[in-house]
Amino acid sequence: MELIIKNGGKVDDKKVTIKYQLPQTTQLEEAFPNIYPTQRIKFSNEFNRHEEALLNDLQPIKFNGTGIVVNGEIDCEDETYVAEVQVSLDGKIVKVIILSDSEWEVFMDLELPKGDHTVTLKWLNPNPKVEAVIYSAIQYSDKLVFHNK
Repeated sequence: MELIIKNGGKVDDKKVTIKYQLPQTTQLEEAFPNIYPTQRIKFSNEFNRHEEALLNDLQPIKFNGTGIVVNGEIDCEDETYVAEVQVSLDGKIVKVIILSDSEWEVFMDLELPKGDHTVTLKWLNPNPKVEAVIYSAIQYSDKLVFHNK
C-alpha cells in the first residue's frame, strides 16, 4: 500500500485507488541490427544421411559472412558430466565452452568481419557413454539475402 500512496494513489478504509499513466510510445530497440541469417549449414554427407553430425566426426565448419551460431547438445545419463569443447575460429583458439545436458547453443559469434571463416570444435574430454551431437549452424551476414528455390 505504501507504493500506491508514494506513486499518487489513495488508500482509505474501504477503497484503494491506483493512479495510472497513459501508455507512451517508446523508441524502437533493435537487438541485432544489420545481422541477418543467410544459410542453415547441414552436416549430411555421402556417409551420413542425417542432417546432424557427432561432435567427434565434425569437420571444420566453413562459411562466408559476419557471424555464426552452432547448435547441438550432449546426451548423457550422468547429470554431473559436462563436456569441454575447444572452439577455434580462423585457426585461433577463442574459447573453451562447457556443455551440460541442457545446453542447445554451442557457439555464437555475430560480430565477425565480413568474409570467409572457419569454426573448428574439438571435444577435450570425450566420454564413450556420452553422445555429443551438432545439429546445424546458422550463417549470418550484414545484408538480407533472399534465396530462390
